[in-house]
Amino acid sequence: MKHSIQRDKRVRRVILIEGSANLLVLILKTIVGLSTGSMAILADAIHSLTDLTNNVIAWFVIHFSSLPADREHPYGHRKFETLAVFVLASILARISHQAAV
Repeated sequence: MKHSIQRDKRVRRVILIEGSANLLVLILKTIVGLSTGSMAILADAIHSLTDLTNNVIAWFVIHFSSLPADREHPYGHRKFETLAVFVLASILARISHQAAV
């Protein structure tokens, strides 16, 4: 159990660091894209926004999946991670398909 708590803390820390970096990159790409009028850089800024969105979702997923077992979930909430990964992968696949068509 302590291993899971430590793991969750480390994962949340990594997600926070990565999300902060993605936010900085998003801001810089947006500024450069708007100031130069480069649609390619603005498109990449949108890609950075999706990365940041994934970080936010991952942070909440780790939070909810680390909740202790309760009466409705006697084995805990860890399966929420698997479900969330499936949903995120499905969303990214759908977006990729739409971008390709």
